[in-house]
Parts: sequence; structure tokens; C-alpha cells
Amino acid sequence: MFEPLGLLAFALTNLLPLWLGLRLGTQRATAPAEVTRAEAALLLALCVLLLSLKALTLLASRMLHGYIGGVPLLPIYLAPLLGGALVFACAWSALPARLAHLRAGQLLLSALAIFLVWMLAQLLVAALLVLSAFSGNDALLEPLPLAIAGGVVLALLWPLTLLGLRWIYRAEAA
Repeated sequence: MFEPLGLLAFALTNLLPLWLGLRLGTQRATAPAEVTRAEAALLLALCVLLLSLKALTLLASRMLHGYIGGVPLLPIYLAPLLGGALVFACAWSALPARLAHLRAGQLLLSALAIFLVWMLAQLLVAALLVLSAFSGNDALLEPLPLAIAGGVVLALLWPLTLLGLRWIYRAEAA
């Protein structure tokens, strides 16, 4: 199970961004052309996905088995993929059809800011759950409240992506 997930993580986090960067780099070298919103959205989503998967593999490398406290790791590995898809959908819907410049450096910094704020939100929710567990209130540890908390943290990616894109493409979005 871990070998196919490792290959998928390697392809998504290393090979696909490398291919996209080289493809956009060769387009820029031949003729300065406009960039489509799909390319910019894909690059932003892949950067956030890369950071999420790398953080997850750092945490999961310490575990010997495919379970954390009886929970299988497959849904945990699918969460960054869902987050990357959400960032792509938000960026694709917010950007204009054609962009004059890619601004790759600012796009990478925006992806890093989105990831860090998203991780901070996840840590705050986790701290709330730990405090709830230590206080003896197990109501928040039921499946429905946990699913709602996860959905809220995942939905936070939409406004974070919009804020990150406003920072980069402010003039073109207007």
C-alpha cells in the first residue's frame, strides 16, 4: 500500500511541478506569451499539495504500521489531494482567462503563506480537540463533530487562496 502511495506522492510533488516549470520556462524563452489561468492555478495547487504531502510524510515516516490509533492512513493521505483540488478550483475560478505574466516567485511565496496559515488553523483545531479530550468532554471527539471540524479547516483553503491570489494578481483580477 505504501509503495503506490509513495510513487503517487513522488509524481505529484516532484515530477509534475518540474514538468510544468520546464514547460512554462521553455514557453518564456521562445516568445513572451500570455499564461492561461489553468497553468497558474495548477502551479499554485501543486505547490500547496507538495508542501502538504511533504509535511504529512515527515509525520508518517515515524510510524511503523499503516495505522494511527486504529485509523487507516489512506484517508489521511487523500486529504492533501482534496486540499490541492480545492486550491486549484478556487484559483481557476478567481483568475482571468489570460494572465500577462506568471510571477512564479510570488506564486510560490503565496503557496507557502497559504500552507502555513492552513497548518496554523489545523494546529488550533487540534489543540481545541486535545483540550476537550483532557477536560473530559468527549463530545467533540465523536465522528460527526470531527468531520465538521475537518470540513471547516478544508473550506478555509478557499478564502486563503483568494487572499493569496489578490496579493499576486491584484491588477489583473480587477
